[in-house]
Amino acid sequence: MGGKACWLGCAFCATEVTVAQYKTFRRGFEPDARFGGYVSGVSWYEGVEFCKWLSEKEDRPYRLPTTSGMGSEVSPNAMLLPDVLEFNLPAAPQRYARIALAMGCQEKATDILTAQRGIERIRDMCQRCGIPSCLSDFGIQEDDVPGMAESALTGTRLLKNNLRELIREDAEGIYRGLLRGS
Repeated sequence: MGGKACWLGCAFCATEVTVAQYKTFRRGFEPDARFGGYVSGVSWYEGVEFCKWLSEKEDRPYRLPTTSGMGSEVSPNAMLLPDVLEFNLPAAPQRYARIALAMGCQEKATDILTAQRGIERIRDMCQRCGIPSCLSDFGIQEDDVPGMAESALTGTRLLKNNLRELIREDAEGIYRGLLRGS
């Protein structure tokens, strides 16, 4: 797995980041007092930058936790949306075509083609919003994928409500596609 996990504001993680530590990275930082002295109000991207800074400072790898160790609540879920929609498309092409039309996409010859245009539009929106499309930007490597897939399969509420059955190989395929920036 390489690297020690660091997280901002989570008491259950491998390494808690203190406000004092974070202030050496971001001078003038003031956390939300409601979170009892933990670093708070920091975006995922600021957390990634902190881990890069700490890695250079201590000459050892740090990264934010991934689904392989902490659960999906700390993963960059927005980047998964287009790929998950693509995975589910065969189960509901008409539904996804209607969504694409509602987003202003032009109707194509088939529902699948119309829906694919909608997924392309969502992918483009993610890019314009600055949502990364490559898991490796978060320090995730190929050998992390099996653990991430296994962890993804523990989210029974999401799996139960998914349009298609998701097995480990499917989850690994989605994550591997995102390693390259699908």
